[in-house]
Amino acid sequence: MGNLIPDKEQSKLEEILQSRSLKIYVRNRLYVMKMNNLLTEDDVIGYVCMEFIKAYNSGKSINSPLAWSKVVSEKYIQSQRNKTSRSEPTELVTIEFLAKNQESQVSYEETELNYKIKQLKFTTQEIIKWRFYQNLSWEEIANLLSQQEAKEVDAATARKRGERALNELRNLYIDKP
Repeated sequence: MGNLIPDKEQSKLEEILQSRSLKIYVRNRLYVMKMNNLLTEDDVIGYVCMEFIKAYNSGKSINSPLAWSKVVSEKYIQSQRNKTSRSEPTELVTIEFLAKNQESQVSYEETELNYKIKQLKFTTQEIIKWRFYQNLSWEEIANLLSQQEAKEVDAATARKRGERALNELRNLYIDKP
């Protein structure tokens, strides 16, 4: 970020990134809006930082970065909530649909989705299969991971790994060979 904005604005951006009160605010808003299973604090704060840079580049002056950040994060969470509440399917819903309907149409090995899944690491494949093919909860997945790894894995960690697994899968579709 060094060359994108001057030092004065860089310190405001660092204030946003390091603000404990902003993280707590975002965590609470995600919980209240029931979005904590779809977004993380880091997702929201990363978005806020991108918006800060856009605002600076457009000439807007931000005198109170934390207050501004809370407003921007609230709007972002609300917009993401509105997107998920619409009738159009999200990526998760689409993957679940494909996983459930593939069994009746084509064998597991023959589908493009499963070809992409097989390109992932074994544990990542397992998480996707457990969640979308076997419809296991994050708690159940955490128990299976705990057994596999011989160490305690909680549901939040399993969910985070699931998010990473979906991102890896998404990237395979973006970088189609």
